[in-house]
Parts: sequence; C-alpha cells; structure tokens
Amino acid sequence: IVPGTWLIQNRMDNIDYSGFINSIESLKNLSVIFPIIFFVVSIFISLLVMTRMGIENRSEMGTLKAFGFSKKEILVPYILYSLLATLIGSILGVLIGTLVLPKAIFNVYTNLYAIPKMIYSDFIHIIILGVLISVLCIVGSTIISIMGILKQSAISLLRPIAPAIGNKILLEKFPS
Repeated sequence: IVPGTWLIQNRMDNIDYSGFINSIESLKNLSVIFPIIFFVVSIFISLLVMTRMGIENRSEMGTLKAFGFSKKEILVPYILYSLLATLIGSILGVLIGTLVLPKAIFNVYTNLYAIPKMIYSDFIHIIILGVLISVLCIVGSTIISIMGILKQSAISLLRPIAPAIGNKILLEKFPS
C-alpha cells in the first residue's frame, strides 16, 4: 500500500465557493459603477430635454420678458417641472431598486447556490443622498439650460432661430 498524502485546502480552493465570492465581488463593483453611469446619463438627458423645451418655448419666454417678467419668474415653472419629474423618478427608482431588483437577483442566486434567507438592510442615508444628488443634478442642469436661453433679449427670443449653415454636398460642388 502506498502511503497516503495529506491535502490541506481552504475555502477558496473550493470552485463553487470561489465562484460565489467572485460573483458577489462583481455585483459589488456593478453597484458602485451603475449609479455613477445613471447620474451622468440622467444629467445629459435632462440637459438635452430642458434645452429643447426651452428652445420650443422661446417665443413664450420672449413674450413674458417683453411684458416685464423677471428671469426668476420665467425660470420657476421649469424648475418645478424638473423637480417634480426628478422626485417621481427617484421614488420609482428607489422602490424598484430596493424591492424588486434585489429580490430578482437573490432568486437567481438561490437557484445557483444554497444561501440563507435575504435580509433587507436599512440604507436610508444612501437613498436620501442619491435623491439629493439627483435633484441637484437635474434641477441644476435645468437652471443652466434655461438661463442660457434667457440671457438673450426679448426681441431675439421672439424671432425664430435661423437654421444652421449647411455644408455643400459633393454633387453641389460640380458646376451645372
């Protein structure tokens, strides 16, 4: 009989355990990166939407300016609109992000691994911070875009925007 050898292994030598730890680390990294990407995309989208809304309402803003309304009075409805949209979106995002999404991910992991019952943690301070960041970013981008439009005089706001100067295409460069 050949003498036996001792093999001493730790938990990380178990393929299932190390796979579970690696997938949890991937989820942690995703949970850090996803909010950052979400905030950047939401800022760009809100800046684009509010600028477009401001451009579409140029004549209305010009009329209000001509009647003597201040920039602040013209800006308030746009701020309220963006604030209301941000708060509704934040409430829906918090509900989906804290109740629906974790449960779905947990169900996937319970099909793959034997893990104990899920425990919800209290992250109210992170939720409040996320909502405040959202409000600051969206309302801030609204203020920036609308104030950029309101810098113009009332008469220039009442005039339609001149179309951009286009480049000649290849066929236009040939003499007829």
